[in-house]
Amino acid sequence: MILDHLPTELLRLIAHFLDKESYINTLCRVNNRLYHALNPFLYRYNCQRSNSSALLWAAKVGSEATARLSIREGANLDLSEDGRTLLLLAAQGGHTAVVVLLLETENFIDSKDTYGRTALSQAALYGHERLVKWLLHTGKVNVNSKDDHGQTPLFYAAEGGHEAIVKLLIMDGSSNFDIKDRFYGQTPLSIATANGHKSTVKLLLETGKVDVNSKCNNGSTPISIAATKGHEALVKLLLQTEKVDVDIKDHDGRTPLSHAANNGHEIVVRLLLEIGNVDANSKDNDGRTPLCVAAIEGHKAVVKLLLETGKVDINARDVIDRTPLFWAICRKHEAIVKLLLGTKDVDVNLTDNEGVSPLSQAINNRQKTLVKLLLATENVDVNSRDCIYGNTPFSYALSPALSQRDEEYMELLLETGNVDLNCKDNDGYTPLSHAAILGNVEMVQFLLETGQVDVNSVDNLGFTPMRWAAYQGHKEVKKLLADATFASQRSSMALHGDNQLTS
Repeated sequence: MILDHLPTELLRLIAHFLDKESYINTLCRVNNRLYHALNPFLYRYNCQRSNSSALLWAAKVGSEATARLSIREGANLDLSEDGRTLLLLAAQGGHTAVVVLLLETENFIDSKDTYGRTALSQAALYGHERLVKWLLHTGKVNVNSKDDHGQTPLFYAAEGGHEAIVKLLIMDGSSNFDIKDRFYGQTPLSIATANGHKSTVKLLLETGKVDVNSKCNNGSTPISIAATKGHEALVKLLLQTEKVDVDIKDHDGRTPLSHAANNGHEIVVRLLLEIGNVDANSKDNDGRTPLCVAAIEGHKAVVKLLLETGKVDINARDVIDRTPLFWAICRKHEAIVKLLLGTKDVDVNLTDNEGVSPLSQAINNRQKTLVKLLLATENVDVNSRDCIYGNTPFSYALSPALSQRDEEYMELLLETGNVDLNCKDNDGYTPLSHAAILGNVEMVQFLLETGQVDVNSVDNLGFTPMRWAAYQGHKEVKKLLADATFASQRSSMALHGDNQLTS
């Protein structure tokens, strides 16, 4: 081949006139002589005309040979990609040899990328144990260097569950174990707990230097986080320290037990209850106890477990005066309602802040099974009146606000024999008054057939049901009520006559 016999200087001159780096690279790969003659020129060309792209590539993939040749031929050492310097790119990939080489060129070992991360942070973040070990061995790295999020190498290692790196950082002896990140106020222990890294949590706890009750910005502690996520093993580890405040509250006023109950983590609830001194009736900012939140979410096993302790206040009311029973009815959790009604201490008549009773709520929700369960109890008040309108359970069954007025619920109430059909709401209306105002013939007939309604009842405006029917123009209803009124008067007269005869 003719090129083999040309002097090196002439070969380089030829390469100089090639206008693409790829052409020079192709020439270099012809044979060994051309490679050795032109390779240095190729790297120099790359440095001068391609902005040292070879060095950038070497840092990312970990090619020490390419990096060394690029540096020797004058590569730009201030290159970066996406805010990461050559050193940080090499560290991210765990390329120890390239990191060592770059540091030999007087790169500052704690230099940061645009996110504030050092080489040690990057290595810890991506789990590169060998590189972390080498960096620590230099004795020149700041192990507590914070990035823009306030996160340290230990934080990143704990977050990723890189047990070996966490161990290295602990053994180094310089790490701050309770340093918090900027946005969430999490410590390495908090983040390791949140991500369920048992071995990492165990390592941190074994140091005896971590604050097990350190609060994040939302007030959560490691035990709260573990309880929320249902990390049973981590809850055990934390409890074994005997330093954990089991009743500590977050900014929502919730304790670890509240969080475990809210999320249905039965085993965690059991673990916390077994401590003995846990407050099973602690209320959050909404006034809700662990039993209440479990009832709301429909966690039957947790509700059962809490009731079995005999320590929970089954009638505890929240800020809107709703009890666990009331909430279970609102959420239509039949199994929970059965459990609560099966206890001897439940008060089935406790109303919410609007005076609505559990029975009224069940009827309003059209939950026949729940209505039957409540009516089967001994002490249910079938005439309880709410505060806003003065409505009774029967009123809710009749309510015109509902798309369907279901006689079935009225019949269920009437079967108790205790319903006062003449009970008035805040406007003085009886159920018959409402039916007359609406012109509901079937409902008026239904009520009249009970034989228990007062057709002459007067409301706050001085109107009787018949007067309302006339006022509204409901002729058929007016006739029904007129007939009933006449019958009532005749009956009264007959009774009066009987009394006269008797006297």
